[in-house]
Amino acid sequence: MRGRVKECQTENRATILTDMLIHDAHPFPADMEVMLREILALDPAFPDGKRRYLDQLVWERWFWDWEAGKNLEEGRIAMKAILDELRGQ
Repeated sequence: MRGRVKECQTENRATILTDMLIHDAHPFPADMEVMLREILALDPAFPDGKRRYLDQLVWERWFWDWEAGKNLEEGRIAMKAILDELRGQ
């Protein structure tokens, strides 16, 4: 059962990001969407878990939280830190 839960979470993450990137949906607040799009432009594999980012499953939970309007300030802080790193600041 555990493998199926992880599989579903991965599918859910792909759906949220796919909806945003391919289907022009806007599941996140506008400022967060801009940051996330820039992160993905600078690192298309984000969040693959191979860099210093938090575990991929943490990001997947956060994506769902942000869509529901939860933990938005924490998300903004986390994405700003990643953008600073990716921009070399």
